[in-house]
Amino acid sequence: MGFFNNKNQNESAFVGGKKHWVDVIKNSGDGNLLVWRQPEEDFNTNSTLIVMPGEQAVFINQGNIEQVFSAGTYKLSTNNYPFISRMRNAFSGGVSTFNSVVYFVREADSQEIEWGTMQPIRYGDAMLGPVNIKAGGAYKIKIDNPSLFITKLLGNNVNVASQDGLTKYFANEFSMHIADCINKTLCRLQTENYKEVYHYIGNLLEFANSVQPQLQSIMDDYGLKLRAFSISRCKDEYEDTEVAKMIADKKRMQYLGGNWAAQQQVDILKNVSTNEGAGGIASAGAGLGMGLSMGGVFGGMTQQIQGQAQAAPVNSNPMDKLKQLKEMFDMGLISQADFETKKSEILKTI
Repeated sequence: MGFFNNKNQNESAFVGGKKHWVDVIKNSGDGNLLVWRQPEEDFNTNSTLIVMPGEQAVFINQGNIEQVFSAGTYKLSTNNYPFISRMRNAFSGGVSTFNSVVYFVREADSQEIEWGTMQPIRYGDAMLGPVNIKAGGAYKIKIDNPSLFITKLLGNNVNVASQDGLTKYFANEFSMHIADCINKTLCRLQTENYKEVYHYIGNLLEFANSVQPQLQSIMDDYGLKLRAFSISRCKDEYEDTEVAKMIADKKRMQYLGGNWAAQQQVDILKNVSTNEGAGGIASAGAGLGMGLSMGGVFGGMTQQIQGQAQAAPVNSNPMDKLKQLKEMFDMGLISQADFETKKSEILKTI
């Protein structure tokens, strides 16, 4: 009779603390969990598996995923038998050599999983140079391929007994992927549209929709479906400083091929000419107080600008002209009307 007393320690999870001739296996986990490992394992052959609507069950027998069950009632076949198993387990210290376990997987969407960049995303903006982006938001996922996802869980020793364990798994596993996808999406969008990074991080919904498809391709490797992805905050960590704004303005002009000093002079002329309180150009010239004649100052500025314009090489390629015109419009350097007028003139030359 001693052989029959070699009780498998896993039997403590069964009703009454021991296995029965046959047992009923059904989900006893928290309803909010995406995945739950049922504590009863090494159950006898012909035990009943009950799978409720809205969930699937992954049956693992002897280390292999044997089958995935949808809602319904099933009989499970294992190599564990009443009495015989205890005799067999006597030689392995009460541990079954024919392990069998069931994972229950919810078909519903997950709770919102928050994400955030632990380190700023360093992005090389074509117009502004290096930009350090801090971002965060949330996403929801759904398990689309239970077998593949369970395989990932087992390989990473994920704690599926609590929501906190799963949340930490997602946060650690995907935060790096999200940062990488944001960087790649910015590169693609800027190549296609010639807009600086601030345009995209200032339009979070549009930006999130552009990032989501790239993230989905990564989720596929885990058997997951990305149901929602949002970016609630995204900004350059230095964008509010005055120095950063000055550098950004200068690099915009360099990117567009203009001369910074000449542009500053043009801006001065523009501001003075439209400043009614200052009395226009004449008042500005009188108010300079620098012992210089108004005509000499502004005349010299005008000649310098004109000379640079004449020295600049003429671009005869209509496509390049249209591209430059679009860039100027996107940067707010010209109005919609000016853009349309000049575009028509260029198209007529083709």
